[in-house]
Amino acid sequence: MEIATQLDNDHAKKLAYIQAQTHQDLTEVLNQAIDLYYKQLNPTQKSPLDILTEAGLVGCFEGAPDLSSNYKSSVNEYLDQKYPPE
Repeated sequence: MEIATQLDNDHAKKLAYIQAQTHQDLTEVLNQAIDLYYKQLNPTQKSPLDILTEAGLVGCFEGAPDLSSNYKSSVNEYLDQKYPPE
């Protein structure tokens, strides 16, 4: 979507300051501002990360860095320790 707008001097200075501090172009600044304003107006909409963090699921798992590719062997080792083969 293309938007044409005019800013007064005060808002133009604020926008220039935000861009200088964040090193973002106008599109990035406006997208973040819209997202922030939308969250304020609609606080019930949570991101999946927010939901998982609040549920205590983010950061609660421990394992090897390559667990996603070696999970079967890890599960087998765990089960062998817990229930030794007879």
